[in-house]
Amino acid sequence: MAEDKEELLEDSEYSKKSEFNKAQLVYSQIDRCLDLRSKEMKAGYTTWLLDKFGNSKPQIINDSRKAYCSSVIALLSILNPELQTKEKKDFKTNIDKFLETGSEIFEKYSYKRRISLGEKDGKKTWILGKEQYIPEKGEQIMILDPKKPNATKVSYSENAWDLYIDLYWNECVELCDEMFSELNNLIHSLDYFKEGSTW
Repeated sequence: MAEDKEELLEDSEYSKKSEFNKAQLVYSQIDRCLDLRSKEMKAGYTTWLLDKFGNSKPQIINDSRKAYCSSVIALLSILNPELQTKEKKDFKTNIDKFLETGSEIFEKYSYKRRISLGEKDGKKTWILGKEQYIPEKGEQIMILDPKKPNATKVSYSENAWDLYIDLYWNECVELCDEMFSELNNLIHSLDYFKEGSTW
């Protein structure tokens, strides 16, 4: 019985028989990044279509900017081990600067959840929660009542943060363009795709 179990474990040892091809994985992700970036970078939205019975159904068009930025971050994750080597420290320094810029962009356009409206030193001030994030378009945002801006009454708006959302993702695309370029320089230095290499 023990011998059969040992034999079964040996047969299932796929790591010795399978090959992990890092170059192929990197190539596949680069191809995805290029495909997504070749499309127009525009915000997502929801449109309504009528079916043959006259019923209105929503059709969600995804935000192409989010998809592209996510693909670049995925490529960065794949290449993270290479960035940790001493030989590639200059690339890592540049990437760290990009990530720091990304944090600054987030800080500039993110929404700090408003709990209520209060007053401090005779001035109105928002009482904020701990959550800080980039909202989705159409999310209800607490604002001053536009009909009574001098009162303490609050209202909610579905598009109060839409401008900041677009500005955030537009700047993220520009940042990811720079990061993608730097990652391509890193890949070139690794000589993954030298002539004559086989897949």
